[in-house]
Amino acid sequence: MFAVRQTVPVAVAEQNEVTLDAWAALLAGSAPWVTDDHPTEAWTRFLGLVEVGALVVTAGLFWWPASHHRTLPALAGSIAVLLLALNPLQRAIGHRIRAYPYAVSISWRILLLSVAGITIHATLHGFATLLSVTLAVGFGADLALTCNELGWTPTPVEWYRRFLLSAFHFGVLGAVAATVVAGGASRLRFVLPIFVTIHAWAIVALATLWCLNILQREHVAERDDLVRTAIANERRQRAHWIHDDVCAQLRLVSLQVQSDAPDTRQTVELLADFDHQLRLRQLDELLSSGTVRLAEVLQPYIRYAQNKGVHIQSVPGFDQAARELDESTARMTARAINLLTANALAAGATSLSYELGLNDEVIELTICDNGPGFDLADVPHGRGLWSLMTELGPDSIAVHPADGGGSVVTVKVADQRKGRDVTHSPRR
Repeated sequence: MFAVRQTVPVAVAEQNEVTLDAWAALLAGSAPWVTDDHPTEAWTRFLGLVEVGALVVTAGLFWWPASHHRTLPALAGSIAVLLLALNPLQRAIGHRIRAYPYAVSISWRILLLSVAGITIHATLHGFATLLSVTLAVGFGADLALTCNELGWTPTPVEWYRRFLLSAFHFGVLGAVAATVVAGGASRLRFVLPIFVTIHAWAIVALATLWCLNILQREHVAERDDLVRTAIANERRQRAHWIHDDVCAQLRLVSLQVQSDAPDTRQTVELLADFDHQLRLRQLDELLSSGTVRLAEVLQPYIRYAQNKGVHIQSVPGFDQAARELDESTARMTARAINLLTANALAAGATSLSYELGLNDEVIELTICDNGPGFDLADVPHGRGLWSLMTELGPDSIAVHPADGGGSVVTVKVADQRKGRDVTHSPRR
């Protein structure tokens, strides 16, 4: 019943070109052009709220002044206007908008607008119809929503000029002239309010669009300024980090190499430590992005162990390493990997293996080493492993002796996302 994505008319795709296709696209509303490329944001929710407010006020006008013979028209008009408000109401509350087929949307909206227009002239006689400009305010907000979905910059003044020169407007002028010729000047009191109301609708709708367009430009400019400021601050922080950390490490290695009695082993260790610091910095950047894959969390510590001369017997497979973690879970997992790897190296292990057990709620990390082994009950209070166990909770860490000597340490970290879709390919 619903289309996932509609094809925008060619005329609409050409910026600011006003053609019959463009008018039809605007009349169809925003629903046919909705895509996942532009998720509901604060601005579109505001536009939806403005439109809903204007349409609700319009529905109330049909009942004032109330009289018995207007009950049925007022009811029909109110229902038509409130049905028009359903789509913007979904936007205002942040509900996902489904893309209706173009033909269905434009036919449905023309029907509802026709009922609303007829009801206005049936319940509000004469120049009282000018009270219905609230409907034009709602339609102006609707135009802004549609332009936002189409990526089209509105030009209200040009659009009003085109309206004055359109066949529709000349048709209305001809109808007014024919009514006067056929019925005399006395008929003007019936047709003139209709003619004036049509112009009032057009002017108010386009004025609303013009005001909203100015507000949107200011909103976009403010957002762009905030983005530029954030990027500039991030670049300054990285520049300081490169100068203070990277350059200092490089200078230290350079001094070591230039010394009178260079120690190759010490130089290699300095370079290995430097490589590890760079990888940790890269991991921290990935963590700050909000999501990171297990492979990216494991890599710095496995590479560090390799640089220390440790043989890596096994690592997690491709499917497991592609699991995505949120920032909180990833930082806790990185802390566990760092602690277990550092403890194994400090104990003199020369061989390590890394395994993962995954389900929707828990990440189970197992590291096996060939060190001297230890008992979890012997870990002193306040040490890293004890602190990690305290933070993760009871039964979160288990230690078993490995076959042939060493330890098998298993740490369970709760996945804060609890079963979201985590099937992704690794970054390149």
